Order: sequence, then C-alpha cells, then structure tokens
Amino acid sequence: MGYGRFFVTTGVLSVVGAACLLLVRDADYSHERARGLAPSPHSAASAVVPEAQEGGRRAQVGDSVSPAVDAPAPPATVCAALCRPSVARLCAACACFHLSNSAMLPEVGAKLSYLYGQSSAEQQAELHVFGAVLPLDGKNGVSLSTLVAQLVMVPVALASGWLARQSWCGSKRALLLGFATLPLRGVGFAYCDSPWGLLALQTLDGVGAGSFGVLSMLLMSDLTEGTGRFNLMQGVLVAASGVGASTSNALGGALVDAAGFKPMFLALASISLLALLLLGSVRAPPPAARPPLVNADAAIQMEQP
Repeated sequence: MGYGRFFVTTGVLSVVGAACLLLVRDADYSHERARGLAPSPHSAASAVVPEAQEGGRRAQVGDSVSPAVDAPAPPATVCAALCRPSVARLCAACACFHLSNSAMLPEVGAKLSYLYGQSSAEQQAELHVFGAVLPLDGKNGVSLSTLVAQLVMVPVALASGWLARQSWCGSKRALLLGFATLPLRGVGFAYCDSPWGLLALQTLDGVGAGSFGVLSMLLMSDLTEGTGRFNLMQGVLVAASGVGASTSNALGGALVDAAGFKPMFLALASISLLALLLLGSVRAPPPAARPPLVNADAAIQMEQP
C-alpha cells in the first residue's frame, strides 16, 4: 500500500469515526459516572419527574415546578487523587510490569538468532506453514511469538472481565494472576534453549497482557470511585506504563551486552516480582462492597427541556 492509499484510508476512517461520535446524545451517558464522581443521593430518584398537577403537562428537569435536583459532590483535588497510597502503588506496579515485560519478546528473538541463526542446516529448527519451510530464526520466531500471544490474549481478556465481577475474585486478585505469569516466563526464558519451548513460554505473554489491559483500568476505577478523577488517573497509569515500557528495551540490551541472556532474563524476572509485591500491597475494595448500578439507566436518562 502506497502513502496515498494509506492517507486516504486514514481520512475515511476518521470521518466515519467522527460521524459515529456525533450520533451520541447527551442523554445517553452521565458525565459524573464517566469520571467516577459519586452521583447525588436524589439524582436517580429525580430523573423521572411526575406530571405536574397544574397545566396537565409533565414537568421536566429545569422547569420551575420541578423539585430541586441535588448537585453532585465536587471532585477531589488533583493532589488528593495523586497522593493516594494505593493509587501510587498501582502505578508503580504497572511501571515495573512493563519494565520487565516489554524487553522479553525482542530478547527472545535475539536469543533465537544467537542459538540458531548461524547453525547448520541439520541443527536449525524449521517451521512448516502451508507447505513453506521457514527457518525458526530471530525474525520468524518473534513473528510467531507475537501471533501466539495475540491468540491467547483474546480469551484471557474475556475471562478477566468475568473474574472481575465475581465476589470471590475481583479485579485485584485476577490481575495478580496475570502478574504472576511474568516471573515464570522470565525464569523459563533464562533456562530454556529449545525454540519450541521458548514459543510455548510465550503463551504466558498473552495471559499477562490480556489480563493487564482489562483489569488495570477496572482496578483503577475501583480505587478512584467517588473522586471524579478517574480519567486523570487513567492517564497517569498509562504514562507510568509507558515510562516502564520505553526504558525496558534499553535495560534489556545493556544487560545482555554486560552479562548475557540468562542474567538478563533473571534480572527482568526479579523486576516482575517487585511489580507483584507492589500490586499485592494495593488496598482495593472487596468486590462484594461495590454498590450495584441498579439505577444507572434512570440516572442517565434525564431529558432536557
């Protein structure tokens, strides 16, 4: 695909996305719930206003005959939201997770190239795909590892959302399971020299990444419930994860040059253990304590006059 077709396709998709966005009505969502701000106690009850006795018409929100609707509580200050210990620990845990995780896949490709890239034809592993024979070197190994991880990630993401809703599990415990796969993967990469063993260990990447993408935001939503700063803390969480991911490859490459593949993978596994400990110290509300959103539809369907 040339640059012209690429820009045309991007422009068409942007226009379609903007048109879909314009179809969203103000009455279809609640600004307070979208940013995690606790609604007022009477907001749901006053969403549907009974008919006025005088005039024979239905009183709508904003009319003088309607009862006063309590304004929602003001959002917490930025400093108060940022200085919550559990929020800071979650951001630090996610930064350490990506600091350990991002370098593993490229370094697995480098290890495959080092072990089998210069091997003879008798010793080189081969991959048979639709009749084609591909050498399992670094380039093909990374491509296949990425495909394996993506195939595992989809069902794991679905299972993560289900586990987060269960009273015996919740977002934190489910995310701990995803974080626990990372040290296992790092230790396995350190001591495994088989190309097929390395690919099998790469399935754990789909477990960790699939659970992280869903559960980290759900856990942040639990920690910031009622503050009105969920969107802000979502950006802080993504920024912390980006800092960890951007420095991971530099750290992994420096460790490989200095000590080799085995110490590098063990060092990354140690960082993932730190991420696991930080996540374990997060004090998240139990799933059973979360109030059900039984009045969510009534709370957001407030017609304007």
